[in-house]
Amino acid sequence: MAFSPSPLILLLLLSIAIQAVAAVMAIRLIGITGRRIAWCLIVAALLLMSVRRIIPLYRLLIGEQPYTPDLLNELIGVALSCAMAIGIALIAPLF
Repeated sequence: MAFSPSPLILLLLLSIAIQAVAAVMAIRLIGITGRRIAWCLIVAALLLMSVRRIIPLYRLLIGEQPYTPDLLNELIGVALSCAMAIGIALIAPLF
């Protein structure tokens, strides 16, 4: 049987990818700005958000029946990930 990714799986993968890009940008800013604690906290938050998305993705992929992530919550998560990535991208040129 062929694997057909659901929109929720694709949404989770998109969110993880955006958070990874934002984390890489924030890590680069840590080096540029002299390891400011604020950037370290942002990287930590992005990594925690990624883990929060990896867990439901894993549960969906293994087919854990009692678990069904809410599509609206995941859409909000993607929007927040985009906002963080855009914010970091807009701040980066200032340094």
